Amino acid sequence: MRSAFLVAMMLVSASVFAAGLEKGAGVTPYQPTHLAGPDKGTTQCPPCKYGQGPLVQIFVNGDDEKNVAGVAAKLEKMVAAHGGKVYGVVIVTSAAQKESAAKWATDLKIEKSAMATGDDKIAKQYQIGDAKNVVLISNKGKVEAKFENLMEADFSKIEDAVKAL
Repeated sequence: MRSAFLVAMMLVSASVFAAGLEKGAGVTPYQPTHLAGPDKGTTQCPPCKYGQGPLVQIFVNGDDEKNVAGVAAKLEKMVAAHGGKVYGVVIVTSAAQKESAAKWATDLKIEKSAMATGDDKIAKQYQIGDAKNVVLISNKGKVEAKFENLMEADFSKIEDAVKAL
């Protein structure tokens, strides 16, 4: 009986936690495959290279293609507007969308921000879970804000979080 209660409590508590690292958590190294942006053709670690300044990481895990394209386009525009003082990357971790990511990178003319692909290891490391997308905004290596299942129409939340840094 006690075992059943503990299992039930674990299931309930697991469903309560939101996806993504919590505020204050450290961003840790990973090696995505960059499809576009300043590190195109490499496996450069975004937190290693850009982690000391504002870093916007958008982990995509099966999100609607129209939403991904809209968010990625707005991220590109925001990064360009900050003149290199903010770095942003869209990391596609969904195996089913990796081919689409290359097309998005080309169609959206990603140059200032980045479009990359990653694997299940990265998704687990950053606790993406079943979320369609998770946005982590960090500064000086620590998560300052996060959003789960962010829609293009709500991109201003990312801009506001970056401005607050």
